[in-house]
Amino acid sequence: MEKIEYGKNVDVLIMSWPPYTDEVVVKVLRKMREVNPSCIMVYIGEKEGGCNASEEFFPFLKK
Repeated sequence: MEKIEYGKNVDVLIMSWPPYTDEVVVKVLRKMREVNPSCIMVYIGEKEGGCNASEEFFPFLKK
């Protein structure tokens, strides 16, 4: 998470196959948008309802 502080120097963040049971993906997305709202997150994983990223992640990703 502390590396996201450098996010203002980053244009794209890749989130690949995040675990379903870990809320870190939501925390990373929130922090990224706080530090650099124009940064794009590329999500690689199963679609909503699958076994990657939590239920909270997908609606937040679409904002």
